[in-house]
Amino acid sequence: MTQDKRQKLYEWLLRCCLEICEIPLLIFVTDADPAIIATISIVFSETHHMQCLYHLYQNLSKNLHSCLGSLLYQEFLKDFKGIQHSYCENLIYNAYYKQMCQSVCYRTYQVQFSEIPVSDDGSFEPFFDKVEDSTKSLIEADED
Repeated sequence: MTQDKRQKLYEWLLRCCLEICEIPLLIFVTDADPAIIATISIVFSETHHMQCLYHLYQNLSKNLHSCLGSLLYQEFLKDFKGIQHSYCENLIYNAYYKQMCQSVCYRTYQVQFSEIPVSDDGSFEPFFDKVEDSTKSLIEADED
């Protein structure tokens, strides 16, 4: 299938996803297919694209290991992982993502499923704003 045909198929698929979810995605992780990357920028213009780390490491091994040799490749991989971890730490400690983690991950950890209020028709009511705010970090919450 040509990239143009794949892109049209992806566009249809992502528009269906957007219609069903009714909210735009913040981050889209793919295997770096140019057709899906182009389509993401069309359908989800505010969404950030990231390449899947599994696929990235597969490509590094496939394309660099034989060129660099074992010793240089291991040194490169160590440096690359250091850069990756540094980037991820910055992303997590970014105020927006930190707030998102505290309001969703931490609070989900604190609220038992049985405590989530249910309305008369059996549907769930929002509960994130009904839980007290906490200044605990995710690590502190995990230790409780």
